[in-house]
Amino acid sequence: MTNRIGGLFLMGILILGASCTQAPKAEVKAEAPEVTVRHLGEMMLSDDLVLTGRLDAVLNVDIRSRVTGYIDKVYFKDGDFIKKGATLYLIDPRPYQAKLDIAKGDVERLEGERKLADIQVDRYKKLSDKGAASKQDYDIWIAKKEENIGGLASAKSQVIYNQLNLDFCKVIAPIDGQISRTQIQVGNLINADNTTLTNMVSIDPIYAYFNMDEPTIIRLLKQLRSSSSDKRRLSEYILDVGLVDDLKKEFPFKGKMNFVNNQLDKQTGTITVRGELLNPYDVTSIPYKLPLFKQGMFIRVKLPLSDPKPRQMVPEVAVGNNQDRKVIWIVDSNDKSQMIEVEVGQKAGDVVAITPTDPEVKLGPETRVVVRGIQRCKADKPVKPVFDEKAKQPVLPGETGSRNGIGKIPPANAKGSTGKQ
Repeated sequence: MTNRIGGLFLMGILILGASCTQAPKAEVKAEAPEVTVRHLGEMMLSDDLVLTGRLDAVLNVDIRSRVTGYIDKVYFKDGDFIKKGATLYLIDPRPYQAKLDIAKGDVERLEGERKLADIQVDRYKKLSDKGAASKQDYDIWIAKKEENIGGLASAKSQVIYNQLNLDFCKVIAPIDGQISRTQIQVGNLINADNTTLTNMVSIDPIYAYFNMDEPTIIRLLKQLRSSSSDKRRLSEYILDVGLVDDLKKEFPFKGKMNFVNNQLDKQTGTITVRGELLNPYDVTSIPYKLPLFKQGMFIRVKLPLSDPKPRQMVPEVAVGNNQDRKVIWIVDSNDKSQMIEVEVGQKAGDVVAITPTDPEVKLGPETRVVVRGIQRCKADKPVKPVFDEKAKQPVLPGETGSRNGIGKIPPANAKGSTGKQ
């Protein structure tokens, strides 16, 4: 029994010694996560202010008749595009034609009386000179002639007046533009200058109205006063405009500022500013080229408040959040990810301007910015950077494609871009 216990003890010692002599297993090294990067880009951008406003027609005309009468015809269809001078309505012209004929008859009668007065004046002058007629008879015919001259002038004026009323029986379009629906139908009586028949608005160009607060208008005026000569005039100040469908705030339309009101509203502390946009259309083509802008549309206006200067740009998707701070992730020369706190500025398409909050942090054209996979980044941890598949050295939207994504782009308010749609 003692020998058996000793044998088991010896066997245990041998097994333990063998296990202690085995080599330790190699530690498995975790593979660095893959992230997509792009070089930091640069664009020329100005400090911009985005305001809201409304479109308004340059000309807005209520169509009224200058004469009273019954409508005989309506020559347009509701919503038609009308040329200036086109006939819109016809008011029953017969009463005015009759008045014109009476006035013309009066003119003819008075012209006949004038001829008789001329003859009689000449006759009585000769008789009076010979003593065959009294001076009184001669004076009577002189007075009748003078009276005829006044009556004839009045009758001719009545002809002109009645001719105008007859012409006014045709209601003419006073402007080029689009007409609204007719408010009065055929057979209805309308009163001169009181009854509104319809409304017309001009189309091209169209105005954009918006309000600006006092500090902003002061900054704008200072910028205009100190800027280069080609921008000192108000008409050279370019506006970028977007409609309600401009969800990405790309402001695709261009306009010119052409008016700043002469005083601020004392109650709101704002001043009314107006821009002008081209709104081309062609209703003679097939299919129609309809105007895009309509009176009353809501708009956003981007107003440049400084001369363009270079800005460091990153895709918007590269900007993350760290609590209440905006951050980007970059890959350093050792392929380790680093978090940089930034301030986000102007947006241009899918890219935004960024500025490091720490002035000691310097970013350059060779900086690699993480655009996809930022959730895999950890401070000072290795990553596997892979450039965007679109290009080894990708450029930002709208750039020229130069090295490292740095593009020399004309500023948004470059001269010559006005009115392009």
